[in-house]
Amino acid sequence: MRLCRCSFGSTCLTLFAALCVPCAAANTQTPPVTAMLAGRVAQAGDTSITVGGASLELTGTGRRIYADRDGRFTFGNVPAGDYDLRVRRLGYQPLTRHISLAAGTGMEETFELPRLAGALTSVRIEGRMVKVPARFENAYRRGSSGWGRFITREMIDSLHPLDTKRLFEGIPTVRVGDGGITFTKCMDQVGTAAKSNVQVFVDGRGATVFDADDVNSVLESIHPLEMQAMEIYTGVARIPAEFLNDACAVVAIWTKSY
Repeated sequence: MRLCRCSFGSTCLTLFAALCVPCAAANTQTPPVTAMLAGRVAQAGDTSITVGGASLELTGTGRRIYADRDGRFTFGNVPAGDYDLRVRRLGYQPLTRHISLAAGTGMEETFELPRLAGALTSVRIEGRMVKVPARFENAYRRGSSGWGRFITREMIDSLHPLDTKRLFEGIPTVRVGDGGITFTKCMDQVGTAAKSNVQVFVDGRGATVFDADDVNSVLESIHPLEMQAMEIYTGVARIPAEFLNDACAVVAIWTKSY
């Protein structure tokens, strides 16, 4: 801290003012204009049960994050103002809460999601019976056939992949690199990505044919936490009839919103 001192008459008072005004200006700080929102997502009726992987969207900011396995989340550096926070998770009733954030403050709350009573169907996969969420029965039945690689929600949770392309690692005839994935059976004889079709389905609707390079951009747009299941068929002989449409490989993604 700078000390301003004067002890000689009025002339010194003028000097005092000249010296001390800069001191005050130097100590002026710009007030904060952002806030923080943090908390946890838990099950309504029993908040000791956390809801990991819940999707949280702060409307008007373009920001969406996912709660960690303990249900905790943080939105940092949010411009002060009023927002709607939307919370979703498969098996739970969606929640929308109005949030007012004041500049320079932090808010921490628990958001409770009511559990939905969803019907489950039993399907035998690889010699064991599993409970299948309603609306995904056909995908799980195809997965039990063994014709392709079938990735379940439980498998995704155990792998904790950073992005969707990591779910393709270890699959024969599929290459995974920094640039994305490549289906080797969709390459021409000189090893160049051919214009043959890699077909991508999302929730069984609007099947679209992509060039091999475009498949990666589609996979990047869907986060693993949004998936309930994914089917991967790497060759024509393995593609189920409902997906066979002049394709050399098929990826069928089933999201939780389906």
